Amino acid sequence: MIWLLGCLSAKKVTDIAVVSPDLDDTLALCPGVAQPLEVELALKGGKTKHTRGKGRGHVAWREVELLLDGRVVDGVGVELPKDPRTSFGKTSTLEVRLADRPELSRTYTVVPRYDCAYVLDLRGTQGAHGDGGGWDEVDGEDGAPASVDEDGDYQGYGQDGQAGRSGRDGAHGSDGGPGSTARVFVYAHQDLVQVKVEASVLRDGKWKARTRRFLVDPQGGSLIVDVRGGDGGEGEDGQDGGDGGMGGEGDPPGRHGAGGHGGHGGDGGDGGPGGTVEFFIDPGALEVLELFEARYGGGAGGLGGNGGSGGGGDTVGQEGGEGRAGRDGPPGAEPTTTEDFLKPLF
Repeated sequence: MIWLLGCLSAKKVTDIAVVSPDLDDTLALCPGVAQPLEVELALKGGKTKHTRGKGRGHVAWREVELLLDGRVVDGVGVELPKDPRTSFGKTSTLEVRLADRPELSRTYTVVPRYDCAYVLDLRGTQGAHGDGGGWDEVDGEDGAPASVDEDGDYQGYGQDGQAGRSGRDGAHGSDGGPGSTARVFVYAHQDLVQVKVEASVLRDGKWKARTRRFLVDPQGGSLIVDVRGGDGGEGEDGQDGGDGGMGGEGDPPGRHGAGGHGGHGGDGGDGGPGGTVEFFIDPGALEVLELFEARYGGGAGGLGGNGGSGGGGDTVGQEGGEGRAGRDGPPGAEPTTTEDFLKPLF
């Protein structure tokens, strides 16, 4: 099969290359940090086409294959494994090739780098937005018309339209989860800083242990440990009130039904409390302590839902009230730093 590259077939491609980030034959990646790529295809006649996303939108990613050490990867975000022990001191190979013509390829050497602005996300879970599961039918039924005689004249009153029903109140947003507790161990090893984070995170109602390791280059590298509480979910908007039914035709005609009241907006969920961070620093790493930061604030309260509009009719229904905004979560305790004689962490 020939994938179409705009209006040209793959047979028109003469060369393929990674053009962003700017590289020669070596791509340096931070472990666990996705690097978006832009691939350029050279065509007969001197024109070029580029991948979508970071590129200029001419070539779908399905038309290009990327293999990191022989394993297919996503070009929107190529990355080395999160654990730096996997790639330290090693090189990998990235092959970029045309999907329909794998013989047309370019190979690059991939090496790890550590002057990276790492962010470890240990935030509490986001509260769910209110969701009442759909709306009920709330419009009033129209009144029946009066019967007519042979001359087309109405023989009596038209029936009144039914009143519209009030809209359902919006569901409340749920509370954000608490931030994690984290112990951060820091050890200076030659020209790099070894970091091990032992955390306890709340997932699906259970506290679970997590460990993450980093290598940080003091020349440009940093690490943020984020244990803020999760934001509260937003309240659902109230349902609009139903319109009153139309009065039936007659002599005199029936009255239109009254409009139903709009439902009240759901309350926003409260933000979760911030977590805690403890740093344990080997004396040899005290001079690089400024590379590390803890974020431990409480989560933001969710917004309240809007009230529903009143339905139209003989009298207009009242608008529903706006839901209460959730409270911001309290921050966690101030981070602590303890000087501790550590052994190499890995």
